[in-house]
Amino acid sequence: MRSLSSAFSTFFCFLFLGISYLLVVPVNAGPEEVNHVQAAWYIGEKPSRIFEKELRVTSFFPNSIRINDADGYLQNLDCFSQRMAVPSSCQKREISGMTKEEVPLIKRSLIYPLIIGIAINQLPFEDKFLLARIASFLTCYLILGLSVILLYKSCFDLNILFIAITSSCIFLFTVVNPSSLEVSAATLFIAVLISFDRELRFKSVLFWAAFLLLATNRSLGSLWALIILTLYYVKTGKFPFLKTTIFSSFVITSSQYLLGNRNYPLSLTDEFQPPWNFYLEEAIRVFNGSGDWLVSIWGVLSWSELKLPLILVFLNLICSIFLLLRGTRKYTLQRSYLGISVACIYFIPFVLAVTFSKDWPGFWQGRYILPIFIAVILIGLGNSKYLLRTKLLSFSIFIALSSQIYMVLLTYARFNWGLYGTNTPIIANGNSFSTSQNSMFFLFFGLFLLCGLFQLNSLITDSRLYRDEENKERYPGSNKQQDHNIV
Repeated sequence: MRSLSSAFSTFFCFLFLGISYLLVVPVNAGPEEVNHVQAAWYIGEKPSRIFEKELRVTSFFPNSIRINDADGYLQNLDCFSQRMAVPSSCQKREISGMTKEEVPLIKRSLIYPLIIGIAINQLPFEDKFLLARIASFLTCYLILGLSVILLYKSCFDLNILFIAITSSCIFLFTVVNPSSLEVSAATLFIAVLISFDRELRFKSVLFWAAFLLLATNRSLGSLWALIILTLYYVKTGKFPFLKTTIFSSFVITSSQYLLGNRNYPLSLTDEFQPPWNFYLEEAIRVFNGSGDWLVSIWGVLSWSELKLPLILVFLNLICSIFLLLRGTRKYTLQRSYLGISVACIYFIPFVLAVTFSKDWPGFWQGRYILPIFIAVILIGLGNSKYLLRTKLLSFSIFIALSSQIYMVLLTYARFNWGLYGTNTPIIANGNSFSTSQNSMFFLFFGLFLLCGLFQLNSLITDSRLYRDEENKERYPGSNKQQDHNIV
């Protein structure tokens, strides 16, 4: 019963937090959100378009939005421009007209736009943008719920989820972006691996379903799957379906590139031939900006200019490092595991960013690292119950929850009062949210707090019980002496 209640509180904690974001994040606050909705709409009309290498579609969204301002007048406001600051007034939107301009789209995913596009085209819902968000949200949380079910027999692994699923993950679940499915699919794949040694029905089916979902979603999905399996091998000495997995990864990756699904450009043009020192200069520039990759793991919410304070980023980073050092110290290949983790989170993105800087400068973003970060935490700390004997795990989860609370409240302030990315308390406009919207937000935010506090209290109780049981096993004579004194 204890593990079941912990599973419920874990899932609903993430669910209520996601709904809180969904209520206050306006249109186009996600990275290239309009582009992804357009691609989904276009592919959903005719699913065979998924095989088109290049997409050119007619824009489905308005250039301007009719906004009811405080005085009741209507004004035009561009809510769909790709700029860092999305006006909070875009919360109150009425579509005023449609554009007819044909725009090229880069295909970023295969499975994700198909799922969202079918929902947009088949369901009778007027606000297609909101429908796309709801479809993405439900898809990601359905996969996340399945991950929780696979881990529910271990309260410890469920607590580790609070460290692995960061603010950036929850934010991606609430906007239209293929990275959201990539993160949730990676979580499911990792959960299947962690539960592989337990009595689990349909192990092979779950493994291949999770692998295919991760590998076929984006062009780097197969690479992430192989890295996750490598981390699992270093910890357990097992590599499920080794030959078949490697062959499938090669076939899937090749097929996606042929279909035009890519995270970065593969065809280098001859128009610009950089001098020998170009890549050296780019390496220095990427190195100077690479700290943003790590910051974005815990809280950089795309175009909204919302960032977690560096002190909380530092605490999350330090807690993760010490947890991994403690949680992996019984591994025979501890240094290999930690080395692979550092390479995948930092050095591989660094090399990719420099290599493709000629065609796409600064293309690499921290959200691409999230599947590997989740794998490093969940696989590295999974089943390491002796961490319960220290207070480090409880402190780490407290910091993780504090970071989630800070980011969702900052998001609310940003889009309700116009608080911009400098985090300075400057109110750019009056209240943007209606009374009902405010009430719904604080209702779900309060439910999130209750679930989070329940989970933290459960962890503290489990830690106390684990230490008591360990002391009884280590000093069995002390219990008998206590019983004799009582008599």
